[in-house]
Amino acid sequence: MLAVSHRVPIVCLAAVRECLIRSACHLIGRAHNHGGVQSGRPVHRYGPFEKPPRPRSEAVAEAKAAYYERKSQRYGKLAPVVARLAEALARDGRFAAEDKILDVAIALERMYELGGGEISHKMRTRVSWFLGLDAEERVGVMKSVAEFYNVRSEIVHRRKRKPSPERYREAFNTGFDIAARTLFKLMKEGPPRNWEEFVIAGK
Repeated sequence: MLAVSHRVPIVCLAAVRECLIRSACHLIGRAHNHGGVQSGRPVHRYGPFEKPPRPRSEAVAEAKAAYYERKSQRYGKLAPVVARLAEALARDGRFAAEDKILDVAIALERMYELGGGEISHKMRTRVSWFLGLDAEERVGVMKSVAEFYNVRSEIVHRRKRKPSPERYREAFNTGFDIAARTLFKLMKEGPPRNWEEFVIAGK
């Protein structure tokens, strides 16, 4: 949840296993175990002299409020979305740029309960009405969703032979921000009873 609210990956850099003090081992009748340290898979991506991102109070508060609802039915339905978005931030490897965008698309389609045809059109209208506060903001959200889904379609259908890393990065940032805003609003308010009626009613 902290990864999603801060828009940065939170990953395992190292695992310390079975490191027990000698007296504790004697109390439970075991030989002394020095334990060991195992590096996490993504540790190579982080330089020892780089400054880590600083926690932001509003992002921590946002994550905390959602975490306090972790036993609710609403949180249970959105837990897979949280996991997918957090994993998208930490993806690595040859196809990481593409997989990150597809992860966000899957999360969005799950949150906005999309299925069948006209996914891009339904997504644009539902997101714009759910996140936009006025006509100008809704138009801006609609354009952002359209740009994101154009890149998503390029990946799925291989419409470009030489994709631009910058284009992928910009699309991911745009899509992730929309997904994170949607997630925390759904955590707080819940979804409309019926998305189609919500869009038609315009509220």
